[in-house]
Amino acid sequence: MKLSCAQTGSTSKEHSGFPMSDFVRSLPHYRNMCSYESLEMGCHFISQYRQRLLASEPSLKRHVVRAALQILLYKRKRKSEIQFRRLKIKNSEQLPFKEYAERAFKRLGMEYDVTSNEIEECESLIESHWRAVVGAYTVRLALAPLVEAYILIDRVLYLWEHGISSSLVPVFDPRISPRNMAIVAVKS
Repeated sequence: MKLSCAQTGSTSKEHSGFPMSDFVRSLPHYRNMCSYESLEMGCHFISQYRQRLLASEPSLKRHVVRAALQILLYKRKRKSEIQFRRLKIKNSEQLPFKEYAERAFKRLGMEYDVTSNEIEECESLIESHWRAVVGAYTVRLALAPLVEAYILIDRVLYLWEHGISSSLVPVFDPRISPRNMAIVAVKS
């Protein structure tokens, strides 16, 4: 769901982004949905995360570890370097934070100039805030089906606006995958 958003004032109705329908484009606040983060949220689902929550896996700390790394990078005015980059470091939540930071800096091609004081501050933040980050991420995942529904309904409306009868149909059990909806259309 790496959608692009229609540009303000755009007259083109033919684009693969969001929104596609004139109806959604006419809504006063549709632009609030046009950030990468908002649209990307619709790709996730809480069912798998629920299992991790019940198991209390160490991977629950993954997001707060990444946030602590971002603090170190922001202090070095390198926000743009990581803002839209995927930084895949295996088992990051199980590594000592110092080792994770060293690997991340190396992967980003940056000199590792982090003090032991900064590492201690980050470790303290991780331990004191990881539950709040898990809570925020859980709320985010709870909203994901609404975002996906909004995008799918926009597509159905687009088809209707172009004279194509269509509907959303569940094609299998959503517990298998939340991507269980198909847009079925009949062009007369």
